[in-house]
Amino acid sequence: MAQGARAKNATDEPLINRGQRRRRKRYWLGDASAIKDQLAASGLRLVPQPYRPYSDIWLLLGVLTSAALLSLGAPFWFNALKTASTLRPAIAAAVQTRDDADRAR
Repeated sequence: MAQGARAKNATDEPLINRGQRRRRKRYWLGDASAIKDQLAASGLRLVPQPYRPYSDIWLLLGVLTSAALLSLGAPFWFNALKTASTLRPAIAAAVQTRDDADRAR
């Protein structure tokens, strides 16, 4: 077929573009294997071997706790932080009155 010829398929793409796509795919696969070889030669391990996800029960518990706390949402955390920020002056005042009472004795 000529360069401008059209294919009779579902996508109706020019045949020349499909061939270019195949060549590009092979090119990228070649790059991926070259990068993999370079990483293997450098000794850098991206994933520890053997890979054991959540092998430690405390790690799994931490992930589940974090997910549960995040699911409470922004309004909850806004109110919790606002309450925590008002506790500091209240605690400081209580400590001050206790210290004053101790000095008076």
